Formats: sequence, C-alpha cells, structure tokens
Amino acid sequence: MLKYTVMVGTTLALLTTAGVAMAQSNDGMKAMLADQARCEMLMKQFDAEKTNNQEALALRQKGENDCKDSNAEGPQAGVQELEKALKMINVTPSH
Repeated sequence: MLKYTVMVGTTLALLTTAGVAMAQSNDGMKAMLADQARCEMLMKQFDAEKTNNQEALALRQKGENDCKDSNAEGPQAGVQELEKALKMINVTPSH
C-alpha cells in the first residue's frame, strides 16, 4: 500500500511539473510570435523609407537575421536592432 501511495504521489508531482512547464513554454512561444510579427512590421516600415544609409541598412539586415533565429531571444533582439535602424534614419518605429 505504501509503495502504491508513493507511486501515485510521484506521478502527480511529475504531471504537475509538466503542466507548469508547458504553460511557461506556451507563454514563451506567444511572446516569440508577437516579436516575429513586430519584426515584419518594422522591416516593412524600414523598407518603405528607401534609405542609402549603410549603417542603418546593416542594422536592418542584422535585425532580419535575428528575427529569423529560432532561439527565443532572436526575434526580441531583432526588434531592438530594427528599432535602432529606424531611429538612425530619423523614423519613429510604429507600434
């Protein structure tokens, strides 16, 4: 009986931990998708400006590369790079 109780308790603990991990994973995925959508919007905004500023163009490219990164931090870093590139050409990033 004791062995059965321990097994049930362990199973419940594992299921609870897995549920929490999945919820956190879903939140991270939602944030990454939101950042990727923001990346697309900022790239379109930058491209509409038709600039020749080489430093801003390089930042825009770096931002695009970061946005395509499957690492969770990639799209977030991409947004930051794209915002910097827009500011460099005196354009306020849209929200």
